[in-house]
Amino acid sequence: MTNGAGDPPAEIELIAPDDACREILRPRPVDRRVRKTIAALHEAVLDLLPEKPFELITVQDIAARADVSRAAFYAHFADKFALMEHIVSDVFERSLESCMGSAPLDTETSIRRVFEATCLYLSTIFSQCRHARRMLDPLIQARVSERIQRELGGVLATAADAGEGAAANVELTATVLGWSIYGAALGWANGARDIDAAQYVEQTFRITCSGYLGWRADNG
Repeated sequence: MTNGAGDPPAEIELIAPDDACREILRPRPVDRRVRKTIAALHEAVLDLLPEKPFELITVQDIAARADVSRAAFYAHFADKFALMEHIVSDVFERSLESCMGSAPLDTETSIRRVFEATCLYLSTIFSQCRHARRMLDPLIQARVSERIQRELGGVLATAADAGEGAAANVELTATVLGWSIYGAALGWANGARDIDAAQYVEQTFRITCSGYLGWRADNG
């Protein structure tokens, strides 16, 4: 991306990864009245996962570890799967918020940030919840890939409104680009991670997003 005719490519600033993986897995409060209970239930699941497979963890186990009643658990979640789904979705939302920030970003930087947020999220949740991978993988894929596509859809719609590409292609482009980013991030999270997420995004962005970049060049 250039700043103007003849200008050099703008430097892309990425968010450095945070080593405090457990902190990102803590729940974001949605209501002050339920903050303490939900936080305790999230923490209880994280404590229990290294001890036994998720399939063997019961609602009673979670409630007892959280020091709340079963009634309190069911006041917030239908079952343990709903609790885990909440954790999966909430963590990714906060990963996105952390990487995207509050300041307006240009289109390419926004896509890079979504890519990096996905890398950080997958590596974090896989590390913390490795004992539940068999159950979590399809849930993560469904929830996270859909959320990535929605985020990209918003980014691309804004770009289309600004004259970068045809608006009619936004949904399809977000879908294809989203799956490319998810697959690349998954490969990094499941690998050796010998470079950090920001470096990985920098090295692979042009490959992962080559289809979109070519389409934008043709339509922008």
